[in-house]
Amino acid sequence: FFFYPDPRAKFMKASGFSCQLKEHSALHGAFWFAGLQAYVNTSTTANNDTSAITNPNAAFPSQTFGDDYETLPNYLAVSEVNNPWVFHAIGYNKVGTGKIIAASTVTQALSEGQFGQYPLLVFTDSGIWALSLNAEGVFTAVHPMSREVCINPRSVTQTDSAVFFASRKGLMAISGGRVACVSEQLSGKAHTQFVSAMWPFPEFLQKAVIAYDYRDSLLWIFNHDTGARRYAWIYSVKSGAFAKVLTEREVTNTLNAYPDFLLQANGGDDDGQIYSLLRRDDINDDHADYKAKLVSRPLKLENALALKSILQMHHIKDISGTLAVKLEASDNLNAWVTLTSLRGKPWKYYRLTYLFDNLSATDRFTGTLLVTEERRTNKLR
Repeated sequence: FFFYPDPRAKFMKASGFSCQLKEHSALHGAFWFAGLQAYVNTSTTANNDTSAITNPNAAFPSQTFGDDYETLPNYLAVSEVNNPWVFHAIGYNKVGTGKIIAASTVTQALSEGQFGQYPLLVFTDSGIWALSLNAEGVFTAVHPMSREVCINPRSVTQTDSAVFFASRKGLMAISGGRVACVSEQLSGKAHTQFVSAMWPFPEFLQKAVIAYDYRDSLLWIFNHDTGARRYAWIYSVKSGAFAKVLTEREVTNTLNAYPDFLLQANGGDDDGQIYSLLRRDDINDDHADYKAKLVSRPLKLENALALKSILQMHHIKDISGTLAVKLEASDNLNAWVTLTSLRGKPWKYYRLTYLFDNLSATDRFTGTLLVTEERRTNKLR
């Protein structure tokens, strides 16, 4: 295959090889293609023979290419419009001093009145940079945006309102000019009783791929190295809540095909199979009743002015079914006692177990507010 970035080209000859070119129907240029399973017979193209000749029985002559090349790890090259084969000097932009890891377009303005001023984010091993355009549509300025470093280029995912990526802190979101961690609730240490065969979330992100569900505003975070117990994390962009779900297949690749997002499975009979997020069942069409059980992580009351006892619990919910709650307490995370009353001795850790019955698919449960007893700081002791 040979391509030349000019549709007017009709003929090419170089190093004893010549061929006829024809205009490409989709790209800005002319091309020649010998066909699959075919090799070029260069012995018949001498003496200015302008015919394109292929011979399946002739081997293509071996070529020796030198190692005289230049590596530009921190340069971003932009081609001509509608001509992806030509890169002018004005289209080269130096981004920082490190290595470019990934890039993503921006859908939100960095500040009010600046929509479209910084349409491209570039992730390097030294931080994040924002690129701006001039009146001719050429990137002319590079601005440092954040020193957060992306640890996984495959985690960079653009959504309707933000750009997400993985760092050593966890899952990060870029919205406007602000870079923030949205997974702080998953960065603490978890007891092995609840997360057997599960990685810490920041480590899970190091080799993860992310798909964005446009319909329900969800991030699906997959990692095919989870072993026999396959699972994925789901993040709700609207509520900021995380959930862990078991998966039947290993997902190794994702592809944005707006308004859909495609997943590629790996292993077994599903090797290479493509799945769609958009074609899965819609919860608004589900009229079945469900049962569910939720167990919270151990809770520690960090308020220095609060006694280590709980006075009241308020559940924030919008459900059509029933909810039963069990409150447990412990001083060492090993021996747990079920509390029959909220008033009693203080405890170091608490744990909540929720039992739902007759739930519909659209029911909502946000969480529980705990009211603690404050220390009496207005009295002498």
